[in-house]
Amino acid sequence: MLTRELDALATDGLGDAELEDTRSQLKGQMMISLESPGTRMNRLAGVGLFGQPFRTVDEVAGLIDAVDAEQCSRAAELFAPERSAVLVLSPQEEGEEADLAPPLDDETHEPITQERPE
Repeated sequence: MLTRELDALATDGLGDAELEDTRSQLKGQMMISLESPGTRMNRLAGVGLFGQPFRTVDEVAGLIDAVDAEQCSRAAELFAPERSAVLVLSPQEEGEEADLAPPLDDETHEPITQERPE
């Protein structure tokens, strides 16, 4: 389901109303998150530890408002199934062969079942 939505975003793009709703949602979440002292400290830690520039709330809101539908479509293309890999970590008994997930069909994104040789 997620891959279908990302594919639709990459090919069909976002409508103006959906893009504006998304911008409003992101800016609202940012404002609410600033009510938490922990979140404010994480922002400041990112500046010091990772060399991120400090940006005011207005600057971040401006960056969000500057994102256009074409940029969203290009970002969605980065999550195309053919660019994805799946890693499954689970306990394994000694001598047991790893159970690998089947590859996905390029068109339907459904698992391709293959017979295992005996």
